Parts: sequence; structure tokens; C-alpha cells
Amino acid sequence: YSIVMKTIHFPLDIKYETIDGKSIIFIFTKDSSGNKAILYDDSFYPYFIAKLKDNSEALKFINRIKDTTSDGSHVVDAKREIKKIYEKETPIIKVFCNEVAAVPKLREIIKEFIKLKNSF
Repeated sequence: YSIVMKTIHFPLDIKYETIDGKSIIFIFTKDSSGNKAILYDDSFYPYFIAKLKDNSEALKFINRIKDTTSDGSHVVDAKREIKKIYEKETPIIKVFCNEVAAVPKLREIIKEFIKLKNSF
């Protein structure tokens, strides 16, 4: 038998740190009894969103950017999704990076070699 206890935690603060090249989110919480805890998520990958001018090029774009690197920063994955932007269903590509500091660096590199409509 195993006993599982569930408690509700209220977030007080949140931060991230890069440890061994990996971004980890720390959530500082308090439960209803006042006990404090720190929860962490090491499965988080920071990302940015790319919107292509020609969505028919999405697979080509994804294959091309997967090898993008810069000073230890690199693209971990890229996925096609549909997001609601200004109330309109819009095809986008989420570009996942290995660390938070990689997002602006890789976004600028990728902007240079592929025609993006926008990135954010």
C-alpha cells in the first residue's frame, strides 16, 4: 500500500536558474497550514514563437533551425501549433531553446536566415 497526500500550495514567488546549461524553474509556495515549500520544474524549456510569411515552408524551417547554435546555446526542438493571435487562429512555430539566455540570441540568428513574418 502507498499513501498519497495532496496539499494545496499557494505560489509566493517564482524564479529560474540555469544549472549545468539547463533552465530550472523554482516556485516558492506556502500551504493552507503556513508550511513553506519550494517546488521545481526541470522539464521546462524556454521558447519563442516564429510566424512565417509562408506557412507552407514550416517543415523546411523546422528542419533548418534544429542545428542552430551560438556560444553553448542551441535549439532543443521546434513544433508547429495553432495559436489565437488577435482573435484569429494563426499557425505558428514554437522554437524551444536549452536555456533562457538562448532565446534572444537564437531568435536573432534565425531571423537572419529565414524570412519571418514576426517573432516574439
